[in-house]
Amino acid sequence: MEEKFKNDLENEKVLALCKNIFYWDKAENSKENEYIRWFILDEQRRAFAGGKYLYTEFDIQVDIYTLRSYRNLSNAIIKALEDKKYTVISNENGVIKKGNIKLYNKTLRFRFNKYN
Repeated sequence: MEEKFKNDLENEKVLALCKNIFYWDKAENSKENEYIRWFILDEQRRAFAGGKYLYTEFDIQVDIYTLRSYRNLSNAIIKALEDKKYTVISNENGVIKKGNIKLYNKTLRFRFNKYN
């Protein structure tokens, strides 16, 4: 699932707005203040029949960190993932401080059902 999500997220329009995309967390040696990080929050087998599960439900979190408005990037991510059949299940805003730097933070959560 990690490889599928990475490919789905790294859409042409998303990459045009932000090329710094990290799985789980930004690399320690990276000095980038504007970046996207993502990770799988939860993975559950669902809908059992005949002793087998029919699909796996994944909840995936995407965090946007930026020095300016995240609106265009957020919209590009939502569009790219909805086109790939992900559903937005949470959409939150925030501001965080890292030293003297104020970063805007947008947290998006998506659900994806992977059928067997």
